[in-house]
Amino acid sequence: STVEQAGSSGGWLPAGTLPKDGIASWPQLAMDASGTLYLLYSISINENRGLYIMTSNNSGETWSQPNRVFDAVSAGWGLVDHPTLAVTPDGVLHAAWVKGSPDGSASPQGIYYASSTDGGLTWSDSLKVAEPGHDWPRLVSFNRQLQLFYSKLADHGVWQRWVTYNGNTEDPQGWGTPVNLPGWSNISAPFGVAVSGDSGSAEDPAGALHLVGVDIPTGSLRYSAWEGERWSQTETYDPQYPVMGVIYQTAAQTDFAVSAATRLAGGRLGIVWKLNSINQEA
Repeated sequence: STVEQAGSSGGWLPAGTLPKDGIASWPQLAMDASGTLYLLYSISINENRGLYIMTSNNSGETWSQPNRVFDAVSAGWGLVDHPTLAVTPDGVLHAAWVKGSPDGSASPQGIYYASSTDGGLTWSDSLKVAEPGHDWPRLVSFNRQLQLFYSKLADHGVWQRWVTYNGNTEDPQGWGTPVNLPGWSNISAPFGVAVSGDSGSAEDPAGALHLVGVDIPTGSLRYSAWEGERWSQTETYDPQYPVMGVIYQTAAQTDFAVSAATRLAGGRLGIVWKLNSINQEA
């Protein structure tokens, strides 16, 4: 569905099942400047485990056969998880994902990255961009940079690093030093990242990069925006869970996270988040 039609049930195509083979999880959708859609997903376990991508040139009516991005079996991985996908203005596809422990009980074993310059047909060798103990990568294209955000499980902090478009994204030296964002600890993962505008646009000449997450102790939403040289002071929004009839519980008893953040018409920022309490769900 297009943005103009999304508010109408008649504007959506009938639901279909993609992909046909394997137990897929964590689908990630991106679109390039020509309107081609890219669907990245993981098959986390079993004999076909790995990352796969499908494309559509007709707004999702039909899709290509899956193409393998990363073969976790050949790499000797027991589990691959939590992929993210971005397309930069030069048409290059960028993917990042997590090497997990086979039984899911141990800490993640690192975050890896690869790129494709031919629409997802072939991919570069994987590059480790975050050490063990980090999870939930988020890739976005902003201000001629590929930005990578991820979560550190030890303190639930948010980290950031980036590489310029004209840099060598497959070279570890091309990536900036990881930065722990100030004021962003005790944040539930995943968190949301959104980009609005671009350089030279009438609405938002400098563009804007938005970060939003759920505070673990309180359940409040936290928000910051990139101001060109630094992040803005963190803002806090109380969703008033009791008013919605929700009993908020702390992290030990609840599963909550920001699922999506996107810029809407009129300069508004849309946020979707999940809160599963013991007694009720929002």
